Amino acid sequence: MAELAALGLAGNIVQFVDFGIKLFSEGWELYKSTQGICIEGHELEIVTVDLKRLTGDLRSTTLLSLHAKSPSTDDIRLRELAGSCGELADELLKLLDDLKVKGLYHRKWKSFKQALNHARKQKKIKNLEERLKKFQEQIGIRLIAILRLVSHLPMRGLNQQSTVLSTIRGLREANSRLESNTMDGLDDLKSQLIDFLRKQAENGSGTDSLDGLPAALQELAEEGKRVRRQQEILNSLCFKSIKVRQDAIKNAYADTFEWIFKSPQINFREWLYSGNGIYWVRGKAGSGKSTLLRFLSEHYNTKAALRSWAGGHKLFAASYFFWNAGNMMQKSQEGLLQTLLYQVLKQCPNLIPSVCSVRWDASEYGDSAPWSYSELFEAFKRLAEQTLSWARLCFFIDGLDEYSGDHTELARLLKESASSPSIKICVSSRPWNPFVDAFGESNQQLKLEDLTKDDIMGYVESKLEGDGRFRDLENEDSRRSEIVHGIAKKAQGVFLWVRLVVDSLLRGLAEGDDVSDMRDRLDSFPGDLEDYFRLMLRAIDPFYREQTARIFQTTIQAVQPLPALAFEFLDKERENPDYALKAQIIPYQDPEIRSIYEKTKKRLNARCRDLLEVNIDSSEVSFLMYKVDFLHRTVRDFFLQTNAMEEILKGGVAADFDARMSLCRVMLALTKALPMERGFGLELKLMFSLVGELMYYAREIEIRCAHQPDHSSRIPSLVGLLDELDRVITAHIKGIKAYRINARDPADRLLEKYRQKTFLGLAVQAKLTLYVRQKLDNHPKRIGEGGGQPLLDCALRPAMITLVQLPHQDGSPDVGMVRLLLEKGANPNQSVHICDGQTVWGLFVRLYYENTKHGSPSRSTKDWYDVVKMLTDCGANPDLRFWTIDDSESLNPFFSPSLEPRANGPFLIHRTNDDSIGVLELLGEILPDNQVALLKESMAEKRQSRFGIRKVLGFR
Repeated sequence: MAELAALGLAGNIVQFVDFGIKLFSEGWELYKSTQGICIEGHELEIVTVDLKRLTGDLRSTTLLSLHAKSPSTDDIRLRELAGSCGELADELLKLLDDLKVKGLYHRKWKSFKQALNHARKQKKIKNLEERLKKFQEQIGIRLIAILRLVSHLPMRGLNQQSTVLSTIRGLREANSRLESNTMDGLDDLKSQLIDFLRKQAENGSGTDSLDGLPAALQELAEEGKRVRRQQEILNSLCFKSIKVRQDAIKNAYADTFEWIFKSPQINFREWLYSGNGIYWVRGKAGSGKSTLLRFLSEHYNTKAALRSWAGGHKLFAASYFFWNAGNMMQKSQEGLLQTLLYQVLKQCPNLIPSVCSVRWDASEYGDSAPWSYSELFEAFKRLAEQTLSWARLCFFIDGLDEYSGDHTELARLLKESASSPSIKICVSSRPWNPFVDAFGESNQQLKLEDLTKDDIMGYVESKLEGDGRFRDLENEDSRRSEIVHGIAKKAQGVFLWVRLVVDSLLRGLAEGDDVSDMRDRLDSFPGDLEDYFRLMLRAIDPFYREQTARIFQTTIQAVQPLPALAFEFLDKERENPDYALKAQIIPYQDPEIRSIYEKTKKRLNARCRDLLEVNIDSSEVSFLMYKVDFLHRTVRDFFLQTNAMEEILKGGVAADFDARMSLCRVMLALTKALPMERGFGLELKLMFSLVGELMYYAREIEIRCAHQPDHSSRIPSLVGLLDELDRVITAHIKGIKAYRINARDPADRLLEKYRQKTFLGLAVQAKLTLYVRQKLDNHPKRIGEGGGQPLLDCALRPAMITLVQLPHQDGSPDVGMVRLLLEKGANPNQSVHICDGQTVWGLFVRLYYENTKHGSPSRSTKDWYDVVKMLTDCGANPDLRFWTIDDSESLNPFFSPSLEPRANGPFLIHRTNDDSIGVLELLGEILPDNQVALLKESMAEKRQSRFGIRKVLGFR
């Protein structure tokens, strides 16, 4: 880490100065023997070697420190001091040479200084000694300045914070952001160093007794590197929405669910204290399962019981809340494993090197790629193995029914994990067959709706009694009590229904309802949630029907909850469909955003009743803080699984309304409104998140147009939006064409590393085939665009990763896009400059091999084979060879695309032996024999064709 190189540089200066001062000491006995003290030829050689080593170390660490960004005055002064030491070192080496030349080489002297005096170098010695003592004083001051250790000492010219201190501060800020414990060791070492240097400064002893200082400085620098690597891996595990679902779940109402720690009807408390395996919370939709799981995962009684279960072992608890309406990381096994790993490893970062061993080793080579499922699964298995003897793990996993994959497979994974004596898991779900089959025979379960009657009555009483108008109703106490009991009875354990009914009753009270009205209102409510949702829809003012339909359709199609500002733009679209194209690039400020939030709440309440709500996500910047989402998952299911949407659309929105096109316009408008004062960091990431989301909706529109030709009329409008997006990005990043954000590229290095990225390359990665075709049809020469990364490489390795995990961003090539680019003349053997000149073909084969061996291709095997066949048919080099690395070695090239070339083959493959291998033989390890035979035939034809051409041209 270049930013901490100053510590190593300071340590090397201390070593050099200490060496020099001792060298000139009258009493320093260089070498002892039974015959006495002497300096002879071989001893002078040793001194020379030592001095050259110290000088080399000094200069190498000086060079390393030059890579630090924005060096402070203190850093620059330290480098100057190192330069002065280097000059003095050269003079010392010359003195050593003079001793040899003057014939003093074989004489015996009691000290090096005596030898130099004999050589008549007294004046030179005095000068060197004085300079060394001056350096000794300066290095002490520099160290104090660099670390700001002693605030009361006078320091001149220290007008900036040192790079070392700002780096440690940055590590501490990252530690806080990641909520991790990575800084403990670094803080301890820094404190020890502070105490050491403070004592030296206060005693006025300079560096006279600093024999252990270079090692201490080096240890601090190494610990800083270790902390940075830990934080980089934690950061790669953490994703933007990692806590969004849990935070969105409302806290349990006062005094509800406390029975779970006391009730003799269930054995949850016993399971916490001494049980193992899985405990299943089952319940109807809307019964409060998610609220209960959040309550349990955060309650102090849970933690106390689990500490008792852990005994003398270390306890780690983690939680994950599936959310079917969220992005892919909120409803997938990848999201589950990544979250659990992150939550455990942030509590115990020392586990990272062993649990994430391959990625830890690869972190020395730079940033890392997104985690594959197989890598996450292997890391999770290692976590269980590594902690078996000394730790206990308890996981709380909510909403198994909201998982987007195979529920039986998910249940099997959880049961296998909980079979370990060191792991137990509390899960919740609806009573669907896969979960009944997996957990239903165990006595470690509860049926939530059978246990919450008292909670419901307490909630209803508290909410109604909290309203003064309800308390003021006279002489009707018994009927008031009947209302409370009536709600609890009709609810059948569904808390969501209770909440909606109570809110409606309170609104009635505000309109002057008495107890009779309240009773009639309660009787009119359907007991079934879906019937109640229909009742709410019918209660919406018909005047708003068209707006209601647009809002619900758009909200359903969104890949994540939209900000309140998006609904402001939806209103503008009704007046002018081209509003986003014509809008200026003007950032919205906080007061304006707050005003829109208040306005949106009122408008949504009138047009959508209680079915949509606006939540505040405090983890977001103010621009995106106010999120609009369905009241509950059951509301979204109601629209998707019934004819409710058709009912809304009757007589409502125009037939040509396309929610995805509306979302493209919304994302473009949001990109124009995004505050970009700094232009880097979080703002840049947010911008590319909006860009990625727009391109996702554009891809959805293209897919629909391909299957429904009558929708092709939308393509010109879509092209216009994408072209405008290109202009907006250019304006935001001030003309620097670097349109990609990758998990390997933190925002502050994004523009620097991908300067030659083009918008067309971004469209290729987003698999926008129709858009790319139109651009290449109009401008055929653009097939050569891409600069550092050719368009074909963008198609074969589409790694566009934003803050939002989107369904099309699965890292697999799109066959149609590859075919289009090859038809337009793309060259499989073109060099990729950002990957050290490796070819498009070679990089793709390596990706295919590594994905197949160490992961699982996200598309069908046939798609990958079809791409290989197309590339070979279009002249991909059949003679390409790959250098391989034995699996036992730590280096994993899947995470490090810029590896050092070996011999004449720059491509490195993780394999079971260490050798080189031809491309066809390599593909033979991952493809069926019949496909390999077809490739062999195709390659032979291309090789023969190429040989024939060379023969005609006169080449051998």
